[in-house]
Amino acid sequence: MEEVKTEVKQGRLSKIITKAFTRTTLSLSMLIIGLVIVVILSIAQFGFDFENFDFGNWLSNALLLTGILIIFMVIGESFKNTIMERPNGKYQVSLKKYRTIRNSIDDIVPYFNDYHIDYREKTLKDKKIALITNAGISQARDIVENLKLSQIEILDHQPMEVHGIEFFTITKEQKNIILDVLQHTKIGITTAIYYLSEYSTYDVLTDQDLPERIEKKKKYFRWGGRLIRVVMGLSLSFLFAALTTKDFMNAGDWQAYYNLFSRIFTAISGLGTGYMIAYGINGFEIEDLETKSTFLTIFKKAVELKTWVPMSNHEKFVKQMEEFKKEEEKRKAEQQVLTKEEFEEYQRLKENQPVQIEHKEPIKL
Repeated sequence: MEEVKTEVKQGRLSKIITKAFTRTTLSLSMLIIGLVIVVILSIAQFGFDFENFDFGNWLSNALLLTGILIIFMVIGESFKNTIMERPNGKYQVSLKKYRTIRNSIDDIVPYFNDYHIDYREKTLKDKKIALITNAGISQARDIVENLKLSQIEILDHQPMEVHGIEFFTITKEQKNIILDVLQHTKIGITTAIYYLSEYSTYDVLTDQDLPERIEKKKKYFRWGGRLIRVVMGLSLSFLFAALTTKDFMNAGDWQAYYNLFSRIFTAISGLGTGYMIAYGINGFEIEDLETKSTFLTIFKKAVELKTWVPMSNHEKFVKQMEEFKKEEEKRKAEQQVLTKEEFEEYQRLKENQPVQIEHKEPIKL
């Protein structure tokens, strides 16, 4: 019973903290304190006096404010788990949605890897077509789906017919654009496991990569933790070292009032910045889950509507054999296409031949 009561108290405390530290309240607090500082500066007629500027005093105050800022920024970032664990928060809603769709495809998960590969190939092809089309080049889809690089190389000086499709000549600039798109266009790296696990990242890892990755994480965590400890330790030392009696207020000490409010403002702004960072990271985590959920939903509908049909090993073999035969036919057809040098020779011969040769049809494959 005691443990249950403790958990209930912690849950209530978490809700109170979450409600208290919101983006609106923190922004409003920084605004109010900032206005107070402006009022104090105006009433006390603060001004810039570079002749009496004390660099040592300025450096001491700057280090003090920096220490306060870092400390409260770290405190603000620590609210990340509180934000993510809110029962009705966006992260928990997205996580529940992901788990629902993930559990619904358990019976077709063995086919997901093949679907992922096919989907990536289609996406890459569509991206190439879109880039070529956006460059103002017609026949983009036909070029991507039917022509080899060697055929595109001579398309700027020779029309041709491939697989019953008539391809017109293009300019040299258009040819270079097409070749650049086909050779250098890429899409982002993802793996099947990225979508199938709520915790996976986009990295392409095998079980043999994990030990090295874990060791790197340990090293980064160790040195990162040490760095944070050193920075916070220095910040605290500056904080306590700067707390001298000269900063304690009396009725006419406007400088002390200014120091007080500037430090409060720095503390709240640091807390707000840290909270904003935590909130932003939470947003990225939500986007990550939404991306996974969307892709798994597409996969499920593709299988259900049979727009993508899983294949057995034998069916894969038959498909590969068919593709091999098509490639062989294309290779033989390519050998019948004139090279640029051959075409130029053909043009020279044509000029010395009777007129009828000038009316020959474009070369067909």
